[in-house]
Amino acid sequence: MNYIKIYTNIIRKSRKRNELIELDYSENHHVIPRSIAKHFSNPSKAETPANLVKLTAKEHYICHLLLVKITQKRYQHFKAIKHKNVKRILSHYRSMMFAFNMMKNATANKSQSRLKINKKSVLFETIKSEHAQLLSESNTIYTKEKVEEMANFYVKHNITDKNKEIFCQHFNWQLSMIHLRTLFSKFNISILAKKRELQSPNFNHLQEFYDFLKIKGFDLDKLQNRAGVSYSLETIFNWYNLYKKSEFNWDNFCQQAKNIVNFIMPTSKQAMCKLFSRYSLTIKMKPKN
Repeated sequence: MNYIKIYTNIIRKSRKRNELIELDYSENHHVIPRSIAKHFSNPSKAETPANLVKLTAKEHYICHLLLVKITQKRYQHFKAIKHKNVKRILSHYRSMMFAFNMMKNATANKSQSRLKINKKSVLFETIKSEHAQLLSESNTIYTKEKVEEMANFYVKHNITDKNKEIFCQHFNWQLSMIHLRTLFSKFNISILAKKRELQSPNFNHLQEFYDFLKIKGFDLDKLQNRAGVSYSLETIFNWYNLYKKSEFNWDNFCQQAKNIVNFIMPTSKQAMCKLFSRYSLTIKMKPKN
């Protein structure tokens, strides 16, 4: 079956129809998907009017199904001949499968007239099975060490949907951030724990604390020469290390911290944690019993 021909015919007919009538309900569709267009010499063309078309809910569903079939067939061909770009084609197939899976599982809101899908149909079960297999294959590509490296990069660069391109380019990641977090979960990697670990590092020497502040963008000269500041960076460094060594037990920490400096220290763990946070340091608020 010529899936490309069917796909182009739907796009062509829908454009002719849109010139004549305006649909009561329509959905915007990228003729060349953005995840594929970004590999072109000029990815910005994906957002031009020439690459957008208004489709009915049924047409939109069918087009995404056809894109899955088109990229699947192309991937199988590239894999069979061991083409050098097989990884890129696989990423296209993954993206189309993920997009279609999101569409068929989407729930319409009051302003939408999304297509009602028979989830007991043979087609639905086939796509569901193929999607599960693809996810399984993609997950086996990554080792525990590789996913750990990806998680460390994710946390270190504070990756979000807004700056995800940094991560995608570094690891050639083509799927969504949701899929990435699913991958982390499969390997029992806690991003929250890694963020806490990154924000609460261990400093063996005062210079390591200075280096940490520089990485965080602080001006050390300004920090050290601020007028009217009760606590020096050395005091913050010592208090911080003591609080971690006391296993976050506030009473033990207070007993030891009084010997460091004669200045009046913060009167509560909340105040102390707030002081640490000014220097991009995070400490557990609740002490262990």
